[in-house]
Amino acid sequence: MTSVRVSAVFRRRILAMAVLLLLPLALGAGSAAAATTSPTGARKFLDDYTKLGLTTFNDKSLDAAAKKQKIRGMIGDGFDIETIARFVLSRHYRSLSDTQRAEYHQLYFDYVLSTYFKRLIDFGKLNLMLIDTTSAQDGDALVNTKADRPDGPPLRLQWRVRANDAGSFKIVDIIAEGVSIAVTQRSDFNAVMSSKGYPGLVDALKQKIRDAEK
Repeated sequence: MTSVRVSAVFRRRILAMAVLLLLPLALGAGSAAAATTSPTGARKFLDDYTKLGLTTFNDKSLDAAAKKQKIRGMIGDGFDIETIARFVLSRHYRSLSDTQRAEYHQLYFDYVLSTYFKRLIDFGKLNLMLIDTTSAQDGDALVNTKADRPDGPPLRLQWRVRANDAGSFKIVDIIAEGVSIAVTQRSDFNAVMSSKGYPGLVDALKQKIRDAEK
């Protein structure tokens, strides 16, 4: 069990925090798991990962820039950003050139980090408890947790964890109270792609990054 001190955290902020990245169960269909993921291994991975996050968020020796850099590394290590980015762009991803895909992956990473960095600080105030772990039909492991909140009932978070060919675990989905932020992202991104094409998406992501860093 991972437990950290609770403070008043609004549901919207927790849901936004969960987006990190944050991705739907449909990810299992878009990128099949390499093999059955061990529920026990997935639980240990998530327990260790959240403890590392707690240590980073509460490290008073780090200034904002250093903390953001460490969180960037955590996101890259713990989440399958490439799979997430492909899913969010869905069918439009196939139309991108190799150069555009590389640019898009970097922009998506920066967008996630910049947009949710301040909200991620709330993670360090969250009382996150591991409940149990089950196996999904596609071979992924689902780690069920709950977050105590002083202003309402516990918030339930489900983490979809996948083991790759090398045996490393990656988070490919987080569902908060049955809501996946990635579904909304997918709808928004595809709307921009359909109306303004890839250049419009690039402009939109860069603007969101600039706005978040003000």
